[in-house]
Parts: sequence; C-alpha cells; structure tokens
Amino acid sequence: MEYCIGIDAGTTNIKVILFDLDGNIVSSVSTPTPVLIEGKYHYFVPDKIWEIIKSSIRKVSAEVNGNVVSISATSVAESMVPIGKNGEILFPAIAWYDERTVEQLEWLLQRIDPQTIYSITGLRVQPIYGINKILWMKQYKRDVYEKAKVWLPISDFITYMLSGEIATDYSQASRIMAFDLRTLQWSKTILEKAEVPVDILPKPVPSGTLLGRVRNPEELGVRPDTMVVVGGHDHVCGAFINGCFRKGIGLDSMGTAESFQLSTETPPLHLEVKERADITVGAHVARGKYYVHVAIPFSGGLIEWTAKLMSSLNNVEKDRNLFDALSSLAETSPVGSNGLFCVPHFLGSSVPRRDPQARGVFLGLKREHSPADFARSVLEGLSFEARLAFNTLEEFGTIEKVIGIGGGTKNLTWLKIKATVIDKVIEVPQVTEGTAMGAAFLGALGAGLFKNEDEIVDRTYKVKMIVEPDKGLTPIYKELFEKVYTKIFYAVNDIDHIIDQEIRRLGER
Repeated sequence: MEYCIGIDAGTTNIKVILFDLDGNIVSSVSTPTPVLIEGKYHYFVPDKIWEIIKSSIRKVSAEVNGNVVSISATSVAESMVPIGKNGEILFPAIAWYDERTVEQLEWLLQRIDPQTIYSITGLRVQPIYGINKILWMKQYKRDVYEKAKVWLPISDFITYMLSGEIATDYSQASRIMAFDLRTLQWSKTILEKAEVPVDILPKPVPSGTLLGRVRNPEELGVRPDTMVVVGGHDHVCGAFINGCFRKGIGLDSMGTAESFQLSTETPPLHLEVKERADITVGAHVARGKYYVHVAIPFSGGLIEWTAKLMSSLNNVEKDRNLFDALSSLAETSPVGSNGLFCVPHFLGSSVPRRDPQARGVFLGLKREHSPADFARSVLEGLSFEARLAFNTLEEFGTIEKVIGIGGGTKNLTWLKIKATVIDKVIEVPQVTEGTAMGAAFLGALGAGLFKNEDEIVDRTYKVKMIVEPDKGLTPIYKELFEKVYTKIFYAVNDIDHIIDQEIRRLGER
C-alpha cells in the first residue's frame, strides 16, 4: 500500500498524521505548539516546530517502514517566518492573533484606502494580516528585516525545511493582504504603497504543486523518493477534503468561533466594504476556485460561556458534561424560547454588517423565563445568526447542502435547531482531522496518485450523520427570524455604540 503524510501546524497543536489512500488514519502524533510569550507579544517558535515535525514524521512513518509517497503541510495563516540568505531562521513568527500591528495598519491606510485593498485582495483590513507583521519588523526589528531573504507562512516554512524549495500557495498568499486575486500574483500597487519589495515574498503557486523530494530522508525515516508538495491554509484544506469546493455545498466549521464558506468560480471583488457583512474572499486550495467567507466570532465559545454561567448558578448538575447539560435544558424549552431572543454579538458582529462595537443581547426577558429558555435562546440565536451568514453567502451562489465540521457537530440539539432555522440539510462527515487530511491529499495529488480533487473526495469522503430540517417547525422559525431577529440588531445598534463610548469614558477616569 501507499501512504501520505499531512502536517497540521495549528494554534494549539502540531499534528503529523499518516493516511492510507482511502483516507483512513494509520498513525498520528499530536504535540502542543511551541509558543513564546513576551508580555503582550506572542510568537510561534519555528526551530522548535521543525524539531517536533521531524520527530513526529519518524514516528508515524515507522508504522509503514518509511513507505511514504508524499508529505504536505497546512497551518494557520498570517504568521510568517523570516529566512536569511543562508537558509537560517532569523526570528520567531509573530502569532496570527497578535494585534501589535495596529500602528502599521494605520500607517498603510494613510497611503491606500480600504476599498482599494478589498478590490485587490478580497480582504477587509485588519491588523493581523501578514503585510502588517512585516512592516512591524521593518520598524522595530530592522536588522532582522534587512537580513531576511524571504518571509514564509508557517506551512511553507515546513515544506521549505523538508525540500529546500521556496514557494507559497494561493490560499496562504491570500492572507498576507498583498495578493492580487485576479492575477494570482503579488500586488505591485499594495507593495509599492507599503514600501515592501516583492522579492522578499515567496513565489505563489497552486496548492498541490510538487516542490521536489525530501532532502534528508534518513533523518525523517522515509524513502529517498518521498515527494514534498505545497499545501495551504488550514481552514481551506479542511473545506477541500470535505468537498466544499463543489457547486451548491456550503461549509459550517463549528468551533469556538464559527466559520462559513462557499466556493466560487471568480472572486467577488466589486463589493462595497462599508455598511455590509464582514465578507472576506480568498483563493481556494482546489484549483481554479475561490471562496467567500463570513464568521461568527463567538459561537461555540458562547455555548461554553452560558454553560459555565449556569453551572456556577447551580442550574446544571456538577457531574455532567456542561454542553450535554445545556443541550438537555434547551430541549425542555419550546420553539422560540418563550419569547426570549439572544443576539450572539459578544465579540462584535460580522452579519448583517461588520461592527466591532456591537454587543450581545438577551431581549424579551420576563419573570417566568427559566434556565431552559436561556439555554435554548442561545442555540436559536446562533442558528439565526447562521441563517444571516448563509443568506449572505447565497448572494454568490445557491447552497443546497451544508457540511458541518468541528467540535460543535457533537451537539445534536444545536444541529437540529440550526438545520431547521436555515432550512437546509447538514451533513457531518466521518473525518475528524480534516485539515491534516486535506494537506495529506494535496500531497498525494501533487505526487500523481490522483487525477484531480474530485477523485480524492469521491474516494475518501464518508458520511457520519445527516441532520434534516424539521419542516413542521421551519415556517415558525422563518417568521421569528424575519419579524423579530433581523430587527434586533438595528434596534439596539445605536445603544451599543453609546454604551461603548460611556465605558471608554469611565475607564479614562
């Protein structure tokens, strides 16, 4: 048999997983991601990441006597490793979520406006994107900046260490905020305004591009002819392996935050960025495809917050799983939570429009409301918010089916409510390590083991569970959504901003 390895360098863990060509996990190693914290600054540590990966490859490949055809990698985006002229690591990679770069973004926005940036890159401006990190290093670590031959996203740093070849894929390049989605090349317009030379960025190529053979096979315990292939951004690799590059299929990744995706044939770069949903666009790892993305910043996190709050108030049994207890409570409350509505904007809103100052809301409270009503209102509120997200995505194409992945798919009560609210089938796949599997099979594709992405999904995709909408309840939820939920955001938005101003004023005293 032939096998492929997928490396997933995430925020929390680094996973190295060996798959057979039917998508079954043969062997895996998971290790905490090494993070360096200096005050409010957070870094990923590249040399330690590489040591972990080498050791992990040796362990998993030993299971099949080194019979590994290909290796590829996926990782978080926005974090970049500066590499020197002799291939040395010059500095740790600023963590993707580190927002020290607000100053650099503000400087860049004095030179180029947000609408122009979106029309080129498909991104709504944020400090976390890679170009701002390079600018921070240029300002505060000038010696590192001047020594850097190239800046590599973490997945591309890994494949560079494996093969000695420098490249990045389109999906990782999409998160630098300097990549032209129309030409699939670095944007001269943005780089000139940023005063960053194009030659310090890696050559962008399609995901699944063959880089070469591993350069130290004995050290890794693999065959000398094991091939190294370009991978991609973790969220997009997970979408690919679950078939979410095909027409009519939407992705719902249910974690602490919730991410929604739909693939498109062309990038919608004509949108006005003001007064609309927080849409971002990027190049897919599936060739010739793009994706449109919206998110709920605090989704599974809100369920956890609610469950912990109820536990502290002794409304759930201490010895039960908090999520199970909350779901059991929610099932005892009727549709509509007895008139209690939750708007889950606890970390600002992405839909119906982007507003960092938007606040979470529980509206309609009366004396007779119970903990069960609170529990159900949270699940319903997140489901209403999901409907807003899918309505936004369906401006770019019809969604016939939703693929649900992530830890939130273990919550069957939430899935049932959501399927009914959005009036769509939610299909949960068997795969539990989708990002690593996506990378592994991009490697297999680059190694010539498959003809195309469709052949991979046809062979490896397996369904674990299908959740159908309750057609008897769908009209009720539709009415609650249209007559009540969609109006709450606009009714309280001005008050949200007043609260924000007052809290800031009080904090300055």
